[in-house]
Amino acid sequence: MRFLSKIVVVLLCIWVEGIHAKSIEFINIDLHVLKWKKIPQILVNPSLLQGKNRDLNILVYVNEKGEVVASKIKKSSGIVELDALVVAEIKKSSLYPYQFNGKYYPVRVEQPFEFYINDNQVDDPALTESDRSKSIEEKVHKEIMSLWEVPTGSANLSNIVKFNISRNNAIDSIQVLQSSGNRIFDLSTRQAVRHSTIVSSLTNAEKNDFFGGLESRVVTIVFRSN
Repeated sequence: MRFLSKIVVVLLCIWVEGIHAKSIEFINIDLHVLKWKKIPQILVNPSLLQGKNRDLNILVYVNEKGEVVASKIKKSSGIVELDALVVAEIKKSSLYPYQFNGKYYPVRVEQPFEFYINDNQVDDPALTESDRSKSIEEKVHKEIMSLWEVPTGSANLSNIVKFNISRNNAIDSIQVLQSSGNRIFDLSTRQAVRHSTIVSSLTNAEKNDFFGGLESRVVTIVFRSN
């Protein structure tokens, strides 16, 4: 009941913010024109997806300063808790202000989200196993970041990359989910992922924690240059 109460509060806040947003004239802008300054950090327990891949689209209302002032679900994932989680994280995020002819404007952009789950995934793992899996994933992220050669002239750029990695460290299906808008920057992040070898150094027990009963899994990582 406590969790459900939090969801109601989040949705109520969205509704109240929506009223405020209606008093501002927002310009519809393609997301590729803007860049996230602070990317939404969304961590989802696979059990929340209820055994199916999920996707949703969010309308994000941004003021002249790049601050998110409201958001609206355009296409629901079909799971109220997941929708609320995404909206709550978007509220904590920000974009670079939209400028045209020397003037800043409030804008409205549509942001899609996709969440994947392997169809063969088993029931929820024990919490301790989940914690160990998360710890190993953090090691994977850390190693990839150490391999990343940040291109010059890419200050304040960021993107989100998704890839598939197997128990024998085979890496494939590398996709840029959200581009930085800079081809060289995006290419550098893909290269860093390709060079990862940390899984090959894991023990069998660690691989079992990380992969569960699967032969491979999907990993998503955010690259951000300072």
